[in-house]
Order: sequence, then C-alpha cells, then structure tokens
Amino acid sequence: MKMKRLLLVLLLIQSITTFAQTYNSSNSLVRRALVFYEQDGQGYFHKSENVSMDNVSGIINTYAYDKKAQELYLETNNANCVVTLNDEYAKIFKKSKSVPQLKGKDLENAIKKVSDNLEIRINKLNEKRRIFIQDSIAKAREDSIRQAREDSIKNEKKNKELSSYRQAHNWRLLPIDGRLQCEICEKGEYKDSIFAFALQNDTVFYMTIEENILGVSLHKIHVAKVPEDIKKHPKYIKHIEAYGDSLRKDTDYSLDFVKYINNQNLVEYVSELKKVAPYGFFNDWGWNNEYSSISFNFSYTNLNKKTIKYIDVYWRVTNDVNDVRKTGHFKGTGPLEELESASWDWDYSSYYVAGDASQMNITKVILTYTDGTQKVLSKDMLRFK
Repeated sequence: MKMKRLLLVLLLIQSITTFAQTYNSSNSLVRRALVFYEQDGQGYFHKSENVSMDNVSGIINTYAYDKKAQELYLETNNANCVVTLNDEYAKIFKKSKSVPQLKGKDLENAIKKVSDNLEIRINKLNEKRRIFIQDSIAKAREDSIRQAREDSIKNEKKNKELSSYRQAHNWRLLPIDGRLQCEICEKGEYKDSIFAFALQNDTVFYMTIEENILGVSLHKIHVAKVPEDIKKHPKYIKHIEAYGDSLRKDTDYSLDFVKYINNQNLVEYVSELKKVAPYGFFNDWGWNNEYSSISFNFSYTNLNKKTIKYIDVYWRVTNDVNDVRKTGHFKGTGPLEELESASWDWDYSSYYVAGDASQMNITKVILTYTDGTQKVLSKDMLRFK
C-alpha cells in the first residue's frame, strides 16, 4: 500500500509541475505579480509592480518555491508572479524536486534575475515596436506623398481632358445613344443626343422642336428617367463629368410645371403662326397630267377663327418657256374649323392640257366661310409649309 501511495504522489507531482499552467482560487490563496507589463493601444508595454491577479496563466517558467511561506514563483511572457498555494498543493510542491526550493538571499537573487531578464525582453519588444511604428509612419508618409503626387498628375490630366472636351462640346447637348421614354407624352424613341437643360437625380429634362412651320418653331419639354445602360455609356459619363454641375444647377422642376410650360409654348406657337399666316396655309399640294387630264391634290390648315365652308384654289399651268397652257380652279368643301387640317384629291378632271405642259402655279385662293363672308388670298398672301 505504501508503494502504491508513493507512486500516486509522484505521478500527481509530475502532473502538476508539468501541466499546471493556470493558478486561480481552486489551487491558491493569493496571486500577485511582482512585476507586470501591460500593453497599450499602440502596442507598447508599461511596467506595474505588486499587482493582484485573479489568475496566473501562460506560465513559461516555474523557477522557485518557498516552502515556509508556501509561495510558488512563476514567470510568464509579461509578468514575474508569486502564488500562495493552498495546503493541498503546498504539500505536493514541498516534496517536489523539480522546482528549486529557495529562501533568503538566494530567493531574492532568483526573483531579481527573472525580473531583470523580463525587463530586457520587454525593452526589446518595445524597441521593436517603436521601430515598426516609426517605419510605418515613414512609409505612410511616403505613400501619402506618392499618392498625392499621383492624384495630382491624374487630376491635372483629367482637368485637361475635361477642358478640351468643354471647348468642343455644348453643355446642353447631352450624348445618350439610347432610348428615352417621356413621362409626359409617353413617347419613346432612340436618340443619339438630346438638348438637355436640367438633370434632377436620374431624371433628365430636355427639349425638342416638334413643329417648324413657316419659320415658327414649337418647342416641347420632355421628362425621362435615364436608363442604367445610358448612365454606363462612356460618352454620357464624360459629358456628366464635364458639365454635371451646370446640368444640376437650379433643378427643381415638377411634371405639372413642365406641362404648364408646354401649354404656354403651344399657345405662343399658334399665336406666332397666326401672325405669319392669319388665314391658314398649304401643308402640301401636287398635280399631274400623265393622261392629259389634270389630277390635283392639296392639304390645308385653317388658322382663322371662322370655319371654312369652301376653299377654291385657282391655278395656272405653263410649259418650260412660260407659255400658259391652262387655267382653272378646284373647289374643296369643308367644314374646316380653326386649327384643323384637311385634304382634297382629284384623281382626274375635265381639264386637259397639251403634252408640253410642265409646271403649275397656284395663283390665288378664295375662302368662303360658314357665315357667308369670303376672303380672297392673292399670290403674295399664300403660305406654304
């Protein structure tokens, strides 16, 4: 029985001295760091002395034991510690030969040696950290200077490119090479570029000339979301880089506001058109004498507030040397109200001309209105689209 008990104790001692890497309240009464080095946010270690500890772990060296005080001396990577063992563990270490049992001057020297070595090791770590931080700062400074230089070169190159682009392009002429769908008129069409005057988030406001009659133009504003494929187009990107600020300046439009402007433009367009052609105009007209009998067609728009009942178109046919070959007129029947257009066709007529007849001129127009009044439009009063 004695041999078995001695073997058990020896195994327990070996287990403790070999594998006991943590001391806490389960195996010790007091745990204290004689010297303790704590790492700050920058990675430097700072020294503290006589620091109470909840536990001691990460032990790299168990270098002394004071059996009278039941104190075990331990070294970790950042501390020189002393642990007061409880009675059970003290009995084990009292019989252990693996840990030097020291006291007095010998113990003091052992403690000092471990503290001195620890200080030397920590100082080396702090110096290594200092050099690393110093090198990192220097590198960061160099990288920053290099990056700033590269950015400056890139910006200068970019500014030159944009300056060159601005000299060659109108800021309102926005290249899109894509399809836009107007939110107002619901008209979708493919365009190479648009005459844009505002960009509000991803919505573009642009203008088109819807009509250009007798030198009078009708301008219409459209509102459309810019599709993703257009926003990724290199030409579009370049233009926005060059003129984005101008396009986004003072953009605070609504659909109702745009509709109001379009309506005002239409009113102004009609008003200007009436000044140029107060009694209306020919949209188109034509004739033919392929089978000797004259065929004739015309389309007319009424710009007068009176409704046209009849429209008599007088004409003259001549040859290449201006000899008159035939005169006559065609009568179109309405009604044709203000701002309306209508067409009339005569596939054949009772008018026959000689084979050398080559051109026709409209000489005058007589408009008969539903109120019985008439207006005679002489040649210089006629208007053609």
